[in-house]
Amino acid sequence: MLKYSVSDALSTQMEKDIDDLVERAAFNESQKTFQQMSQKDALQLAKDVYEFDLKAPTAVR
Repeated sequence: MLKYSVSDALSTQMEKDIDDLVERAAFNESQKTFQQMSQKDALQLAKDVYEFDLKAPTAVR
């Protein structure tokens, strides 16, 4: 006997599709924000991320 019906499968796929769309929208918004940053701010962000990565435990990398 099938555990899930067709409507359950469609509902699950729709949830995944919505999650993907939300994730893409968030990524696009972050890219837009990054592109609007001044070069100085972008360099500072890159430096901060690099320094944070150096301090991170090896297992996290």
